[in-house]
Amino acid sequence: SDSDASATTTVATDTTTATTVAPPVVDPPEIEIDPATVYTATIATNKGEIVAELDTEAAPTGAAHFIKLARDGFYDGLTWHRVVDDFMIQGGDPNGDGSGGSGASVVAEVPTDNYPIGSLAAAKAGPEPAGTYDAQFFVVTGSQGATLANDYARFGFVVSGIEVAQERRRPCSIERA
Repeated sequence: SDSDASATTTVATDTTTATTVAPPVVDPPEIEIDPATVYTATIATNKGEIVAELDTEAAPTGAAHFIKLARDGFYDGLTWHRVVDDFMIQGGDPNGDGSGGSGASVVAEVPTDNYPIGSLAAAKAGPEPAGTYDAQFFVVTGSQGATLANDYARFGFVVSGIEVAQERRRPCSIERA
């Protein structure tokens, strides 16, 4: 059976960066992950849908944290605040400028094979430990993702709609994630 980590998020297309104050690290969310279930996240934007399969086997903490935030409606109405051609789109910041989050981080699993196109991963502030995930996330849209160090929690892969994320005119609002 499929479960949907539904929520809504809005994403703007500027490339502003901001200093982030690290939130406290908390215990992983109390979400029971059924290993027999395929979990998907549908990120509905004003340009179309991006659907990702969450990797609950390799990244149970990161996937559970995303599911919790999405089910709580945290991403609803937010913006894609950072867009870098041939690299990624980033959203999940309630401030819309790269400085905000949910107020609670987890340390989730990092990959060993970098970030191919379609990776769904957590953004973090530079000095935070590898795998730190508060709320901001990104979708790798181009080859530059493969150059990232394995420091970011990766918890899913886009299975449809990568062209929505890669559009020259990026999706500017996340309606549901």
